[in-house]
Amino acid sequence: MKSKIVTHSTAWLLIAAIALPSFGCKSNQVKEITGADPWAGAAPAALNIVEPDLDTGLEMRALATSAPHTLRRNEPAEYWQMTLEEAILLGLNNSRVLRDAGGRVLQNPQFVQSTFDPAIKETDPRQGTIAAESAYDPVFSSSANWITIDRFFNNIFDGGGTRDFAGNTLLAQNGISQKNIAGGQYTVNNSTIYRDNNAAGNLFPSIWSTAFTGTMTQPLLQGAGVNFNQIAGGLGMPGLNNGVLIARINTDISLTDFETALRNYLLDTERAYWELDYAYRDLDARITARNSALDLWRTVNRRVQAGALGGDKEAEARAREQYYLFQAQVENSLSGTTVTGGSTPVPVGPNANGVFVAERKLRLLLGLPASDQRLIRPSDGPAPVEFVFDWDQVLPEALVRRVELRKQRFQVKRRELELVAARNFLLPKLDLVASYTFQGFGKALIGGQGGTSFDSAYGNLFSGQHSNYSLLGLQYSQPIGNRIGHTDVRNAELVLARERALLAEQEVQVAHELSAAIAEADRAYSLTRTNFNRRAAAEEQLDAITRKYLAGAAALDPVLDAQRRLADAGSAYYRSVVDFNRALADVHYSRGTLLDYNGVFLAEGPWPAKAYEDAFRQSRRVRPAHLNYCLSGPVVSRQPVPQGTLPPPSSSPGNQIPETIPVPPADPGRTPVLPGAASVPGPSPYKAAS
Repeated sequence: MKSKIVTHSTAWLLIAAIALPSFGCKSNQVKEITGADPWAGAAPAALNIVEPDLDTGLEMRALATSAPHTLRRNEPAEYWQMTLEEAILLGLNNSRVLRDAGGRVLQNPQFVQSTFDPAIKETDPRQGTIAAESAYDPVFSSSANWITIDRFFNNIFDGGGTRDFAGNTLLAQNGISQKNIAGGQYTVNNSTIYRDNNAAGNLFPSIWSTAFTGTMTQPLLQGAGVNFNQIAGGLGMPGLNNGVLIARINTDISLTDFETALRNYLLDTERAYWELDYAYRDLDARITARNSALDLWRTVNRRVQAGALGGDKEAEARAREQYYLFQAQVENSLSGTTVTGGSTPVPVGPNANGVFVAERKLRLLLGLPASDQRLIRPSDGPAPVEFVFDWDQVLPEALVRRVELRKQRFQVKRRELELVAARNFLLPKLDLVASYTFQGFGKALIGGQGGTSFDSAYGNLFSGQHSNYSLLGLQYSQPIGNRIGHTDVRNAELVLARERALLAEQEVQVAHELSAAIAEADRAYSLTRTNFNRRAAAEEQLDAITRKYLAGAAALDPVLDAQRRLADAGSAYYRSVVDFNRALADVHYSRGTLLDYNGVFLAEGPWPAKAYEDAFRQSRRVRPAHLNYCLSGPVVSRQPVPQGTLPPPSSSPGNQIPETIPVPPADPGRTPVLPGAASVPGPSPYKAAS
């Protein structure tokens, strides 16, 4: 082979041809910006507000929303009698994203929980369980390079016995390596080389050589053991733990986050349900008061026209003002008042949760259109009897069942495992190493004729004449002082102490929340009985003072005052009844049994059909044997969390809420808003006290 000589001018032309396209073109012209706007003339295309290129259309549930119900748009609607169980079931079926009443899905969608989150955490390519297991998957590597050399040497010895050296080389490498669960590394490599050159000292013009090398590295101190590698993972660095056990705990924590969001969603749904129930009851009370004021106004007006006693203009004006006062309360109780402020509507004022506002809030939580031709009306009656909770039973149960405590216990367990891994880095690094190499050399790679041992490289390899091995080797290293190891241990101890302190503080907080919830339930129940007696007394007072007024034995002002008292007493009674039911839900919330209380259980749902098809096709292929990564080592979790084991709370049948006094139906002809509201059957009446 002859050397190719390239002149200096030719070389510079080649370099210029390669380098010039990489520099691009740049204008040196300076553009002067003039005018009032300093950015005039700048390219505006990069600052345009554009719509992302997505194939998704508008949500059909949003398009199905009709115009909202208002005071002016108040056509007769069909009532949707809905039980609490039906509301919860409907909401769960429509909840891929767990909603809240605060509109967080618009403001901070990245913090909203969904049914996808546990699976996303499980399949996280950095911290998921599958990612941690993949550190022990075998890795195959392969490379091939063809090298051509054509070079002239001034010294003959530099060119292997010739000044005009020319040759070709093929280098092919294949290998497979795998890390075991105890921290060891096993590698098998094959290197095949083909050489063809004109060196003077060659035995053959061209030659093949191949070698198989097996190496093993097994830590004996630092990085050794199944427990450490299950915690630290494949990287094995201080402060960076991504092993199988840590990934498993991360998945369990994501499940607790999902359960927390689901529990909060159920609590919001139940609260919204009872608030809508109160809105209807309060509206009935206000309509009754409004109709009573209208009757009184008509009576006073007839006396004015007849010139009878108590029929002056001042009395008629006071009666008329009372009527319009109650009419305003009816309108507020029907519509409610909200402030949008560019975000989710926020109820405000004493009559914030009117029927329309409370119904829209419940529809939002249930994933229904904001309005349609129906109005949701709760059909479940509030709890009719007092619930007595045994403190010695519910407190230990709350300390076990509260999902926040379970999440924190997982955090403590994680820090304990990280401390175990950190202590391993205090040990010196002592590794057992071994290697064995089989080599082959020949004129051909496979086959070959001539009757010598160098006819083929593989033939020479299998003869076993050329091998190198190192069976027992030790490698030792240790940083003097090992400050990083001691710092890692101290940091892990401090973090563990903090997590344990947080767990103790959370347990105290749970006890306080449970105590407050039980006290609130008792207060609401007692207030319900008191407000019932107050309403009965106010009704008797109004009846008595009205009779006196009609008989001419009393003035008008006591009648007007008695009407207001009865309206306020009725609203307060209904408020205390709803507060009692909300307090019961809060007790189960603090107790950690709200899901059981509503009959909701958590379980992994079925996979998509495509997943089953992929699994079937994968099962027909050759798969590696499943590795049991938990043969021994620390225990992360115990038995499953009990679900559906809520014991029935004790109740006192003889201590019941009094029977509700039936609200007289309003006169449809005198009710300009919500036609037929009073004629709609309400919740079941309470049982009478025995």
